[in-house]
Amino acid sequence: MGKALYKDYVGNQYIHKLQSGSDIILKTLNNKEPCLITRFGTTELSVLDYYLKNKAQSCQFPENLKINLADLSGFFPTSDHMLIKFCNDFISCIKNIDIVGVRWEAEDIYSWEMENSVCTTFCPNAELIEINQLTPLWNEHPWTSYLENKKVLVIHPFEKSIRAQYKNRKKIFSSDKLLPEFELLTLKAVQSLADEKNQLRYESWFDALSYMCEQIEHIDFDVSIIGAGAYGMFLGNFCKNLGKKAIHIGGGVQILFGIMGKRWNNIDCVSMFYNEYWVNPLAEEKPRGAERVENGCYW
Repeated sequence: MGKALYKDYVGNQYIHKLQSGSDIILKTLNNKEPCLITRFGTTELSVLDYYLKNKAQSCQFPENLKINLADLSGFFPTSDHMLIKFCNDFISCIKNIDIVGVRWEAEDIYSWEMENSVCTTFCPNAELIEINQLTPLWNEHPWTSYLENKKVLVIHPFEKSIRAQYKNRKKIFSSDKLLPEFELLTLKAVQSLADEKNQLRYESWFDALSYMCEQIEHIDFDVSIIGAGAYGMFLGNFCKNLGKKAIHIGGGVQILFGIMGKRWNNIDCVSMFYNEYWVNPLAEEKPRGAERVENGCYW
């Protein structure tokens, strides 16, 4: 038998796909309770997977994992004891998940085992959706309709581009359900990918995370939308613990605001939405060494 083309379950939990996935998100958002809706970053998941398999011994992380977590996800410094703390804090976040977007297609088969292990061990009761439903561009009834008339905090490094693009929200997509009218609040996420971390005033990734959490505490919002490298799930967890709703999307946040990136330029199901009102991120939003981040995939 050949390899499976897709999967339908993680453990005993069914993966809701297409409109069903968006419906699950919308149902959860409409509940009064705070929530954490999230996904696993590939690099962060790989580091956690290594830790879980090797923590019984002296856990020394391979150099390639350290480099990837630093360049692609913004973690610093990458000493072993810092990575162990990261993994343990990561597990605490995972235990607080309500909905998680997972990979289900064969092209992402390398993530299946890791996601299966982490989900069944640490968040066995979380609802599962296909990861693409976090950016519901293709749905007749997208979960983003929930945002209408809400106070929406967007946490992302492209703060200036997002604020500018929101003014064009009626022109970015043909459907006003994808980006409805709401009160846009923004927090510029600390950018520590590639070489940009060398320009920061923070001694560690944890210091940068603490700074952003302090800022969030002083903002009055209903729901947060987050794309912030390895900080993303941690910030979402913090928002949930404040009694708020958090949707950690990751890189896909920018396409919700009509901001192009190399990752999506050759993906027809995304680039089909491009029009004259879509833009590239501003030059000032491109970090030093961006070419090391998957060939500059966000820019």
